[in-house]
Amino acid sequence: MKPLNVAYSLLVIMFAFLVTIMFVPDSKIISVRGGLYLYDLKLNIKEAFNIESNNVKEIYVQENIYLNNKTATIFDSFYDELVPRHAHAATTAYLGLGQEVGSLPYIFIANGDSFKVEGIPNQNGNYDSLIVVPLKNNLKDIINTNYFFENVPDDRHGVKDVTVTNSGDILLGHTDMNDEGTCTYASILWAPKPKDYELEFKQIFKTECIDLSLGQGHNTVAHMVGARVVHDEARNKLIFSVGMLNNFLLPQDDNSSYGKILEINFNKNELISNGINSPDVDFIAKGARNPQGLTVCGNNVVFSSHGPKGGDEVNFISLAYDTIPKNFGWPIASYGTHYDGTFGDDAPSYAPMYQDHTKYGFSESLIHYTPSVAPSQIISEPTGADNNCNNNFNLWLATMGYSDNPGQKSIHKYEISNIQGISKVINEEIFQFNGRIRDIENGSNKIWFWDETNSVLGYLNK
Repeated sequence: MKPLNVAYSLLVIMFAFLVTIMFVPDSKIISVRGGLYLYDLKLNIKEAFNIESNNVKEIYVQENIYLNNKTATIFDSFYDELVPRHAHAATTAYLGLGQEVGSLPYIFIANGDSFKVEGIPNQNGNYDSLIVVPLKNNLKDIINTNYFFENVPDDRHGVKDVTVTNSGDILLGHTDMNDEGTCTYASILWAPKPKDYELEFKQIFKTECIDLSLGQGHNTVAHMVGARVVHDEARNKLIFSVGMLNNFLLPQDDNSSYGKILEINFNKNELISNGINSPDVDFIAKGARNPQGLTVCGNNVVFSSHGPKGGDEVNFISLAYDTIPKNFGWPIASYGTHYDGTFGDDAPSYAPMYQDHTKYGFSESLIHYTPSVAPSQIISEPTGADNNCNNNFNLWLATMGYSDNPGQKSIHKYEISNIQGISKVINEEIFQFNGRIRDIENGSNKIWFWDETNSVLGYLNK
């Protein structure tokens, strides 16, 4: 073959190769050996020809830290913007993790930006680097309030939770307002398992819309709505936490969804065809202030809740043994006080915060904290052979806070004894970090976490 023909053939092959990688999904490129080099080549081609890029990033281990004989791994930050939903946060985000062994998390920034983490573990089962792939979503077609999408909004609307079902579908808890911006509500969105890194959400539930001008506090309280969502697949239910916003009267009002833990019938086939904006809803708990964490294990539900000044709680519900709805007393009973320090007869009559639950006919918390630790997400883990938390089980609790006081900016591990619906803590271990742990997810041998102070993803080896 003549040299000119050889050169021409090589050019044709090279051109075909370059065209091919431009149309191959990024996930396929990244998954093959040497894929990162091919992906870099693809980015360079896009840059040279001014083609829009989707900004896939590789992040490396920033540091390994040793806590109580366990190793925590923290990765480089991948998100360049600041999206705080607290004065002491840099970027607030939430994680969702599938149940398959080796699953890696989804990450949703509070403003709706979404990502999927991918990677291959090393021979020790750890990760030297991760790939963070952007996901397209249709949240701007669903969400009404611009506060949701603003990086630093006047009211802290946004994503509040991400849950991955066993089938890979995505559930999203969030806050929103009506079209006129006159009232606030909590909502659940559902999307089928993403294809080609795109999520198509539809709304499947929302609470009634609350006029915040009728409350007893200030009107910028979207951070008080909770909106954690769990899919109880064994019973075909959604469990949804809803805070009180700014209205102290609602947690004890049986006509209101606020200050409650809701149980929502979940029929996926009906959802796909019609949506379930008006499903059957029951209360399984009431008397909650700001439930920021929620987990289900067997017939047990556990949620964490922020108190006012002190009085943070972890509350346990046995669906098998407790009278439902279980009433935890807020704002009649609490181990916290108003921010001015008042409680009891010195406090407003609508929120006396008596310092004894049992005396006033309410259920005591499993754990309470004064001073506050700002508990966030909580996850459960059965330890017995029955795999359903009906006997002993573990709880992992994320905490935030804004000081270096013991218990804040930590992951707590609790060993729980549970005998016929009566639970108690039998051991506690605290893993102290250098940032507010906004969210955690339970992997097969790791607790994945999001540190919103430093805008980083990490994991704690169990």
